[in-house]
Amino acid sequence: MRVARTAIIARKLERHNIDIVALSETRISAQSQFEEVGCGYTFYCCGYPVGKPRHAGVDFAIRSQLVNTLQPTPLGVSLRHMTLQLNLEGGHVATLISCYAPTLAACQDEKDDFYEQLDELIKAVPRRHKLFVMGDFSVRIGRDASLRPNVIG
Repeated sequence: MRVARTAIIARKLERHNIDIVALSETRISAQSQFEEVGCGYTFYCCGYPVGKPRHAGVDFAIRSQLVNTLQPTPLGVSLRHMTLQLNLEGGHVATLISCYAPTLAACQDEKDDFYEQLDELIKAVPRRHKLFVMGDFSVRIGRDASLRPNVIG
């Protein structure tokens, strides 16, 4: 029996008691939403249209019992950005942005587009919201990575 990758991820999230996670380079086609029922997680995905290359893509996995706290459905803005808003206790709202930055090998225009779009998403978040930017920024900080062997970025 073959188990779906999302079911494996959901089981690991459950084991570590994680409520929400941003996933990068998921390679899931199109915008979709589905629940891994046995594990109790709902996945919101944004990838290339069906039939196109399956690379990049961003997702959120959220504990299914928290789905009712979402303000509209999570939105896939691009193959590299997705936003999610949820209601918190006390009337507060959290906005989460899932990112997957282009790698060093990508052309400069693609990198610029990524950061411009991220900047627009951040500026659109109301000041009263709690903002969380999550994901894979494909970066190293500083010139000498050997000084921090356990830290990539």
